[in-house]
Amino acid sequence: MDLIILIFNVIITGYITFCVLFTTFFIVRFISNYRKEVAKLTPSDQADLSTVKLVSVEVVADRVMMYDAVTNAFICQADTEEALWTTAEAMFPGKSLLRYINT
Repeated sequence: MDLIILIFNVIITGYITFCVLFTTFFIVRFISNYRKEVAKLTPSDQADLSTVKLVSVEVVADRVMMYDAVTNAFICQADTEEALWTTAEAMFPGKSLLRYINT
């Protein structure tokens, strides 16, 4: 019986070690590839990214609310969506506001 428990412990320990190593390898490769892709961005691409703001829009209690899609920070609210966009564009001159739709 002790031999079965020992074999079981060795198998479980090996499996856990494999999972940790595989996950570590995957994360390191992902970060490495991400850094390579970011390094490929030209200065004009980086400038384009700084002029865009992703926003999400939702209706809450007959009010239209706008939030930053990345940080989820509140931006503004209005009675209509048209008024909401007008207000938001006035708050961020020189930036393109893009509506992020979470699917």
